[in-house]
Amino acid sequence: MEGRGRKAKTVLWILLAFLLLQGEKGRVWAKEGAEPEAVQAEVVEPDAIQPDVVQAESEEGIRTLEKGDFVEPDFGQGEIVFRADIGEETPFLFKIERKEVIEGELDTWVVEVQVYREGETQPFDTFMTETTAAGGFSFLDFNCDGYQDLIVKFYYGVNGGTQKIHLWSPSGQRFVEGPEEMEYFGNYRLDQKQRLLQIFTHGSAIDGFYWLYQWENEMDYKVIRKFKSLGEYFPGEEKEIGVRVDIRDYHNGQEEILCNFLYDYDTFEEMTEEIWGLYDLQIQWKSSLIHPRTKEQCMVYFGKTGYWVKESTEVEASAIPEIGLYILGEDTRIIKGVILDLRKWLMWGLVEASP
Repeated sequence: MEGRGRKAKTVLWILLAFLLLQGEKGRVWAKEGAEPEAVQAEVVEPDAIQPDVVQAESEEGIRTLEKGDFVEPDFGQGEIVFRADIGEETPFLFKIERKEVIEGELDTWVVEVQVYREGETQPFDTFMTETTAAGGFSFLDFNCDGYQDLIVKFYYGVNGGTQKIHLWSPSGQRFVEGPEEMEYFGNYRLDQKQRLLQIFTHGSAIDGFYWLYQWENEMDYKVIRKFKSLGEYFPGEEKEIGVRVDIRDYHNGQEEILCNFLYDYDTFEEMTEEIWGLYDLQIQWKSSLIHPRTKEQCMVYFGKTGYWVKESTEVEASAIPEIGLYILGEDTRIIKGVILDLRKWLMWGLVEASP
């Protein structure tokens, strides 16, 4: 065991020395001063979560919503009634009535939601929320606790939309309005096993904001990683300078800037894989060192790659993580980034598989 550990460390240090002595990929631009105003956007398009409109009705004329189904806000009959199984012992009935219309560019509909346990005549929970003619109602386990939550869409356009999140509280037996910061989104991804939520907003193929949250307990949460990439321009001109990449880590409750650097467009495109790899890196070890060639102070980050559980039919192989090694300059630019496949290390006998 000790011999294999020494071999693994030796290989790691040889790889680190090799990377430090290599030249950097592409050209980079450094820029001082304030950052430009944020523009909502995306860099990589995850799979969209777009529910289907429910058409089927039960014998009683009450629609039953399954996970991912969607009900449009049609109040032509005065109220909307549908059934849903959110994970409790009995299904719930939801009766929604429009109470007020606030006129505007997009009229806001203030609605009252009454929640009944199936078979009961009195609601056990009542709350107000908002939607529009372009909105609607659906269910999703948003906080990854095993219970379906009510999602009330307000609007969704080309560059994102807004929604109200009503989280089910199993201890309080009622719906609780979710965090306001999660209401605006372009789209989102959920990892039910690790209780992770990623929300992103977008405006172009370059500009983008990504937030990665960790759910805890019933509905507590914390942000653990932020990413944004924004195109920057010369003052007073439309000529583009490059793309500023800002990646921040929030583990242990403290903010750490991993990367905040302005790349020219060619370098940004060349280093897209390394940039996203750093965002996905679960840091397990870090250290500072002096670059042997440039003599600048550098940071080295090492850890497992990817926050998301990857779907794979190769169960044993997918259980063995890839690891990443990243070297950043004193100006936080990414000098080098590599992904190491631990399956090859296993073949070479440098590491042992976890039981």
